[in-house]
Amino acid sequence: MQNFKIMVRQNLFFVALASLLCLGYEGLSQNCPLSIRLVSDTVACHSEFPPPRGLATASNQFRVKLIILSGNPTIINWSNGDVGTTLTPDSLGIYEVMVTDVTGCSVTTKVNVSEFGIPNPIYSNAGISFIKTCLGDSAEFKGVSTSTIDNYLWSFGDGSSSTDPNPKNYFASSGSYLVSLRLTNRCGLDTAIIEQVAITAPPPKPSLPATVTLCTDPVILDADITNAPQINYLWSTGATSKNIVVNEASFVTATNTDRNGCSSKATSIVVDNRPQIDLGPGISICQFSTVVPFHAQNPGMTYSWLINGILSNNTTAVQSINTLISGNFNYSLKVTDPFTGCFGSSSADITVLPTPKPSVPATASICNEYVTLDANSSGEPEILYAWSTGETSRTIQVSSSALISVTNLNQQSGCSSSAQVLVSDLRPPKPTVTLVDQFKLRSSSTQGNQWFRSEIKINNETNQDLTVTESGSYSVQTTFAGCASIKSDSYIYTITALEDLSLCLEPYPNPTDGYISLRIENVDIPQIKIEDLTGKEIEFSLVNDGLIDLNCAPAGIYVLSFRIGGNLIVRRILKR
Repeated sequence: MQNFKIMVRQNLFFVALASLLCLGYEGLSQNCPLSIRLVSDTVACHSEFPPPRGLATASNQFRVKLIILSGNPTIINWSNGDVGTTLTPDSLGIYEVMVTDVTGCSVTTKVNVSEFGIPNPIYSNAGISFIKTCLGDSAEFKGVSTSTIDNYLWSFGDGSSSTDPNPKNYFASSGSYLVSLRLTNRCGLDTAIIEQVAITAPPPKPSLPATVTLCTDPVILDADITNAPQINYLWSTGATSKNIVVNEASFVTATNTDRNGCSSKATSIVVDNRPQIDLGPGISICQFSTVVPFHAQNPGMTYSWLINGILSNNTTAVQSINTLISGNFNYSLKVTDPFTGCFGSSSADITVLPTPKPSVPATASICNEYVTLDANSSGEPEILYAWSTGETSRTIQVSSSALISVTNLNQQSGCSSSAQVLVSDLRPPKPTVTLVDQFKLRSSSTQGNQWFRSEIKINNETNQDLTVTESGSYSVQTTFAGCASIKSDSYIYTITALEDLSLCLEPYPNPTDGYISLRIENVDIPQIKIEDLTGKEIEFSLVNDGLIDLNCAPAGIYVLSFRIGGNLIVRRILKR
C-alpha cells in the first residue's frame, strides 16, 4: 500500500501562538485571605499580538485575565501600568501583578508572555496515524494538529466522518480507503491531509467444534484444518502449536493471526463424560505400617485394578495397600460407566521403605544362667538397636523375669519397628548349703543336686547330702525339668577333727619361713596335699624325704593333709 499526503493551503497565514505557560500561575500569601490566578483567554493569532515594537491595535490585542479565587481586593497593579483584572501586553516578556485588599494584605504573581513558535507555512507537524486496520475491529486514528486551537474534520472514505481528534471507525468490508483529515482554526488555517488505509480481512476462524466430549482418551483440537500458510497460533492454554491435546473439561480458545496482524478466534467447550477418579500423589511409607486404602468412589461403575501392570482379582471400589514387602509398587485403576462406555483412569506410585522388624520371640524362658535375645537374627545391615534395658547392641543376655522391648531403626530409610518379649525365669530356686554335722554338707533342695568343689563338678555327687573329706569351697546347683538353678553361695569348709597326735606327726618349724620338715615314726611318708583356707591347692616341692619347700607360697595359713592307715591327717601351717 502506498501512503501519500496532500497539503492544501487556501491562504498563507503566518500564525504566531501566544504562550500557554501562563496557565496555572497562582499567588497565595501564608496569612493573607487573597488567592489569585492568571490565565489567558485563548491562543493568540499572529494578527492579535503585536511585534516587539508594539504596532497592534487595541481591538485586535491578545489579553491575559486575572481570576480572584478568594478575598476582596481593592487595588490591582500590573508591572506595565495596567490596572484591573485584564492585562494587555505590548511586548514579549515577564509581567507581574500585585493585588491588595482593604487590610493592606497583598499577593503577587508573574506570567511569561512569549511566542509559542515561529510561523511555518508548510505545517510539517500535522499528520495522521492509525492502528487496528483489520476488518471486524474498529480502526483507531490519531490526528496531529498544528495548534491547540485547531478544529478536526475526518472523512473515512466509506461515507462516515468525525470531528474528534482521535476517532474510531468500523469499516463494513475489507479494501483500500482514502482517509482525510481537514484542520482549520480561527487564525486562518485550512489544510487537508489524506492517507490511503488498507482494511484487511482476518484469516478464517479456527476450525474448532463448538463442543467436544471426552469419553475415553484425550482429544486433539486443530486450530486450522485447511493448513493455511503464514498463520500464527495462540491457545488459551498458552500453547502456540497448530494442535493441542486436551484431557480435562475446559473452555479452550484458539486465536489465528495472519502476516498482516489480523486475527480471528474460536472457542470450544470440552465436556468430560468420563468417571472422575484420582488416586492421589505417590507416597513413601514404611514397611508394616497401616495405610488408608485406595477408594475409587463413583458407585455403580465397574472397577479394574492393576498392581505393577498385573491385573488384580479385586473388582470392588476399595483396594488395600500391601506394606508387608518393601519395594516400589504402581497401583492403577480403570473405572467404566456401564451405560455410556466412557471410562477414566488414575494411578499412584507407592514406595514401601524397608523396616527392620525385631526378630525376638513373643516369649522366652531362662533355663540356665541367662537367655540370649537377638534383635536381628538375619544379620540385616545398617540397623540401630534400642532396648528397654538401655543397651544398644544387637543381642542382650537376660537373667531374670522381665518384659523387654526393642526398637530396630534402619539408618537409610529412617523406618523403625518395635517388639516385646516376655522373659520368664523357669529355673529352680537358688539352693543353700548348710553344715549338718562335722563332716556333712546339706543342700536345701531334696532333688536334682550337683555338688561342686572350687567351682569344679564333683563326679557322682548328686545327693542332697555331701560327705566332706577335704577342706575347700563347696557349692551346689539344682536341676528341674532340664533347667538349672543359680549355684548356691560357696561354703568354706576346713577339716580339723582328725589331728592324731599319737602318730607323732609334727611339721616343724611351724611357723615357717619357707621349709617344713615332717617326722613320722615307723610310717612311710604318704602323698601330701597343701591347700589354703578356701580349698585351693597350693603348689610346693618335696626336697627330700620329709622336707617340704613352701618358699613360693605367699604368707598365710595353710592346711597340710595326707592319709595314713585310712585316717586323714590334717595340720595347720603358718607361713611367714
